[in-house]
Amino acid sequence: MRQPLYSLISAGSRGPQETRERVHDFFMSAKIDMSMIKKEVTNFPYNSVQMKKETKKVHYGQEVKERFEHRGMTVAEFARRINRSRNTVYSIFRREYVDLQLLSKISEVLEFDFIHDL
Repeated sequence: MRQPLYSLISAGSRGPQETRERVHDFFMSAKIDMSMIKKEVTNFPYNSVQMKKETKKVHYGQEVKERFEHRGMTVAEFARRINRSRNTVYSIFRREYVDLQLLSKISEVLEFDFIHDL
């Protein structure tokens, strides 16, 4: 009896990321019949819904607020150091995403690399 493709590729895998890498390597190195791919992808256990659950979602504004509070800085001082108004600082704390250039400046002021460490 033929084993499903994902069973062969994911055997001994340490998780979905490694399995995805193995699948990618397999397809890149072999000539595969497209009908076989469609059939196997349907049965693949690491579907997009499952992957979304495993991905950590970061709320950058909350992370900035936590680091800001940890530093013990006033809102006025923080606003001055990032060249923004106090109202903008409160707005940043509510944002799910923060502009990369602004996040870089915030990282410098709070001495924490939000871009690479989250």
